[in-house]
This record gives sequence, structure tokens and C-alpha cells, in this order.
Amino acid sequence: MRTDDLIINGEHADLGTTNVALEFVNNLLTSVDKISTSHTWTITLPRTTRNDRIFGFASRLGVEGAKLNVVMPAEYYRRGVAVVADGRLYCSGVTSAGYQCVLLWSIYPVLQDWLDSKPSLRDLVLSGSGYTWSGTQTSGDLWPEDVAYEAAYDTGVPSMPPTPCANARKIFDAVLNSMGGVTIDASAITSELGYGLSHYAIPLTPRIGGMSGANSGAVKAYDVRKDGSTSLPEVRVETSIGAPPVSAATHYIQCDSEKFTRYDFSISGNLVLGTNIAASSATKLLICGIERDGLNTRTPLASFPVTASNTSSGTTITVSGSYTLESLSDYHAIAIVLDGVTMSANQSVSVLSSSTFRISIVTFVKQAQVGDNYEISPNLPDMSQLDYVKFVLAFYGAGLVVGADGGLHAVTLESVVAKCGTADVYDWSELVVNMSTDSPGTIEPKVEGYDSRRNWMRWADDDKLANIDADGYIPAVGESLGAESDIYTAPFSATDGAHILQYEKDEEGNISDTDISARFVHVEQGQDGPELFFSGRQRWSRVIDEHYSSIREMLKEPRTLETYVRLKEVDLAALDFTRPVYLEQTGRHYILSKLKTDASTDICTAILVQLPE
Repeated sequence: MRTDDLIINGEHADLGTTNVALEFVNNLLTSVDKISTSHTWTITLPRTTRNDRIFGFASRLGVEGAKLNVVMPAEYYRRGVAVVADGRLYCSGVTSAGYQCVLLWSIYPVLQDWLDSKPSLRDLVLSGSGYTWSGTQTSGDLWPEDVAYEAAYDTGVPSMPPTPCANARKIFDAVLNSMGGVTIDASAITSELGYGLSHYAIPLTPRIGGMSGANSGAVKAYDVRKDGSTSLPEVRVETSIGAPPVSAATHYIQCDSEKFTRYDFSISGNLVLGTNIAASSATKLLICGIERDGLNTRTPLASFPVTASNTSSGTTITVSGSYTLESLSDYHAIAIVLDGVTMSANQSVSVLSSSTFRISIVTFVKQAQVGDNYEISPNLPDMSQLDYVKFVLAFYGAGLVVGADGGLHAVTLESVVAKCGTADVYDWSELVVNMSTDSPGTIEPKVEGYDSRRNWMRWADDDKLANIDADGYIPAVGESLGAESDIYTAPFSATDGAHILQYEKDEEGNISDTDISARFVHVEQGQDGPELFFSGRQRWSRVIDEHYSSIREMLKEPRTLETYVRLKEVDLAALDFTRPVYLEQTGRHYILSKLKTDASTDICTAILVQLPE
């Protein structure tokens, strides 16, 4: 009789005679490509009436060969204990043997929505963080506590300004936020992310223009006259839509169709006026275009109803709404008009300081020119957010795990080594089965994931820099190891220490874009502002020296121990891969690399990698 139970989408599935082989994999010792699918169970569920109903084939024959590609919530229990409390069952298809499925848990359920949407870096929400090509160092709009390097380095074209760059720390924070948040646990990576990553930048490659919030502001009028003679407000509030004097046009929002393609208006708040003006149910706020006809004819483009209150102390008008104008070439200015109020001719009307009336205007740039705001998101490299996370984790020798709080945590091998000899260690000395100092289990002189004497970490290929030698490898010792293999290739290209030509200038002085690869470069503060450097900091050999010390020590004498350990269901449900394992039989600490179990016994196969002392 089975003592385990698989629940799919709220229904108990038939397991038949299928053996259950759960596999737990530590992300700290595997390729970062596996960060989303570390814990798996590959299973074939039998074709039964119950399973047919779960997978949507009840009362249907001949479904063999069907491609399902569906993901459903699933739970797995052993002896009443939820070993997998929040899993996702992926069914790829139906064969004569049954339903071909993979159960994923740990990281995948936390990231499922994010992974399914396959977001690009260009999908990041970074509103209000357009970068000016200024070469100056300022506080960023989204992250005022961080330093934003808003423009960075010489393009190699003498007459051109610095090439705009995105601060890599800001981008990483935005990606983590879109993932749902990640806690950085290890002190080393915390300091590196707080300092090191903030000193890296990503050159913004295309020049496609974007959004700028430069024209956003409040109406600060102190009085409004029916004849429109006041020059105080940045955005005019009038009491009529009749043609004003030509000289008054300069007080309006000017339409710059050469620079902008679109205006987005957002209007909200209340306008508190004096006692000599009255509103009614017919009062409304208008957005008017002033036409290019020499007569300043105003055409109402949008009308917003208002809520008005007339009292002995004055009139309060409350309004909210939004409007998008995409035909800037038809008008030379925009007027914001308060219509349908009554007042005496040429009589001044006070606008009280208690007013909260605001007009925010977001402009869309036709083409980002020198000196314009350069929007970050649409100009980032065309790569997935997942690849960017993998790169940052690989760069710092980190892994992604689910913590006891159910959230995602970024940790390093160094943080595991630091726990050795503390109370935060698994002592499995009494749990191992048939193990002694004479017979400790199977010992392999290698570590899975680092199976070669040279384990290469590489940059993406770049035809323009074919001769650059910026790759690096993590060495491992062992006669049984292969000569070399690639364990990771970054989505960025390396640099040769020279200028990156993002623009070219012909003999007539015309500027054109060049096709450059995405890069990840180091920023340091120079005498005249931030500068970018393409030296050893962008060589994998230096990255490995700085962030892979524990792994390198471990691979100097690699020892992988495969043994058997008796773990109960509660142990499996609470398994923490960031805790070292101690064995009295060998007197050494290990990191748990893999754990395999099944439904028929408490005995699991544990693959342990000896940690450096």
C-alpha cells in the first residue's frame, strides 16, 4: 500500500506502481542555467479514468501523441507530510505508457509568472529615469540613495558627447523587483552589490528616443484675468475660449513637433478661486490647440467635467483626467482653458494658495538628439531579464535558493563555508547508513559541474574584437577529468581597452549609428566625472580571482562523496542547501550537491562535496 500522494490541481492523482525519485539540486554547484528548475521529479502517470479527468481527456479515446504543454499546481505528500507543498506539474504529452510529466518545486513556482512572460530588459518599468548625455554624476530619479552615472565614456568621435550608459545596479534592482524581490543574504555579495555592481554600466545601444518627464510641473498662477493679460502662470488658466491677444501665446505650452511626437497630459486637483467668479453645472476644463493660422484660433481637443462649489468665501473647482495629443504639427501651442464660469469683464480673480491643481505633461521624443533625455529601457541590450540575472549571479559566484521564509535568496559558496564550525550546520553523522572511516562510500576526485581541468567562463563572441583574450577558466585537479569545457558564456561582449565607436562620422560631418555589441564596463570617478575602464576588471580571470576563491580551493583537491543518509519527510520538506553538512566519520564539512530519494524508503542518496578547511 502506498503511503504517498500526489495532488494535481486539487485532485488526487493515480500514481499506479510508479516509483517516486525526487531530485534536489544545489544551485551553488550547478550551472546558472538551471536556477529555475533545480528540484525535479520526472514521472509517468498511468492512463486511468481519474488521471484522464485531471488532464482533460475524460471520456475521450485515442489521445496518444497529444501535446499538452500545460502547467498545473501540484503537491506531494509522504505519510501525511507535505514534502512538496507548492509545486508545478508540467505535462508535455501523452504516450502509450501514460502522461509524461515533470514536477518542479522550490524556485520555479516562485518565479513561474515571471518565467512564463519571458520579459526582456526592454520591458522594465523605469519611468522617469531618462539619462541626459551630460557626462555628469548625479542622483538618479528612481533610486535617489544610489549614485547614477548618467553618461559615461568617450565614443572615439572627437565632436560627439559621451555615450549614454545605464547603471548596472539600477537595472539589476529593477529586474529583482520584477521577479518579485530577492534577498541578498551573504555579506560578501551584499557589499559587492552595494558597491561593485553600482560601479558597472551598460552602454545604451540603439538611439530610438523615448519618454522624458522634463516638462512636468505645477500651475502656480496667482491671478487670472478674463482678457488673458497675466504672465505669471507656466500653464495658462483662462475663463474663455475666445481668441486671446497674439502676444499672449508665449504663455502657453509650445508644441515642438521637430523634437516631440506626442504629449501625455495628466490633470488633477482643485483650483480655489476668489469670490468674484462663479461656476455652474456647465463648467468644464478644456485642452485647446492653438492652430497655425495666424489668428490663434483655439480648437477644443479634450473636455473634462468638474465638480464645483460656490460659497461666500469663494469657488472651488475639482477636476481630474488625462489626454494624449499625437498631432503636434497641427498646432503651435496648447492652452488649458476653464470654460463655463461667470465673472465681470477685466476683473481680477484670486487663485488661492490652498489650490492643489496640477498639470503633468510627459513628452515623447521623436529622436534622441545630443542633450536630450535618453530613455533607459528601450535602449538596453535586447536580452532577457533571466539572462541578466544569470550573468550577475555568475559574475559574483552566487546562486539562487528559496529560503525558509519562502522567498528567493541570493547566496555564495563563501557564505556556506563561513557557517562551518557553527550551530548552523547539519550533523548527519548518526544518519548515514553503513558508513565508516574504512568504508565512507563512493569517493570521486571531481565535482559535478566542474568536470574538466579547465572550466571556461567566456564572453559573448564579437566579430570586431576577434583577437581579444578576456575569457578565463576555473582550474580543477584530477587525472580523470577532461581537458576543458565551457561552463558559462555571458550575454555581453568583452572590450579591448580602446574606445567603443557607437557613432561614425563621414567626410561631410554626418553622424550615423554603428552596430556595437552589448557590454558590461567598469566605472571609476575621474577628475572630470565618471569614466569607464575596459581593463582587467572585465576579464573573467580577475572575476574568478575575486569571487570564486572557495570554489578554486575546493577544486585544488576535489573530493565528492556519494553516500546514503536516512532522512524523514519533515527533513526533506525543510532541506536547506545553504547549511554545510558535517560527518564525524571523516571529520570534514561538506556542501550538499544533490539529494535523491524515492517513496519506498527513508534512505536517500546524498552527493556531498568536501569544503576547504
